[in-house]
Amino acid sequence: MNAAARVMLAAVIAIAAVVSIATAREVRIGARAMAESDAALARKDAPAALASARDAAEAYAPASPYVRAGFARIEAIARDAEARGDERAAVSAWSAMRAAATATSGAFVSTDTWRALADDGVTRASARGAVASAEAHAPESVLRASLARDDGPSPFTLALLAGGALAFFAGAFRLAFAARDLASLRSEHVAVIAAAAGLALYVVACLRA
Repeated sequence: MNAAARVMLAAVIAIAAVVSIATAREVRIGARAMAESDAALARKDAPAALASARDAAEAYAPASPYVRAGFARIEAIARDAEARGDERAAVSAWSAMRAAATATSGAFVSTDTWRALADDGVTRASARGAVASAEAHAPESVLRASLARDDGPSPFTLALLAGGALAFFAGAFRLAFAARDLASLRSEHVAVIAAAAGLALYVVACLRA
């Protein structure tokens, strides 16, 4: 294997490592969120259970069971509120599902089923026209705070992701095409530093996101 091939193999391994770290982080977040939702339900704290379930639903990672579990928990909370005639709590729960589905939807992730279910739920609960009593189990202020929370990455984190990826790929491609043997590989100090620094920045950004 020549120097260029070794560099490309190292780049592939590095990318796989970054993806693995990001995936493990999301799975960990989902597991913790579902555990918190379970605990909240055990103490009959519906708003906290809903907020944690939404966190789990938004912690997307390939093959993670906690995303579906989060959506299913939100659905259960919403249907329970409807069964109790608590319109405001039901609308808030269905709205939380819709927000989570919107937040996680992307080119490779389809949440259309959950969003359609949420839209139907909001429409159905609102159409009943029953105003929640003062004894509502899910305070609207708490649920509104959960729905209004912006969990997206900050501009600084996005800049770290973009800068890290750019530096890594620039350095890796330079090494792949310029380094013909070990001697020339050792002379490419700038490219090595750029690739290493880029990878480090990307990992930091993933952990901050």
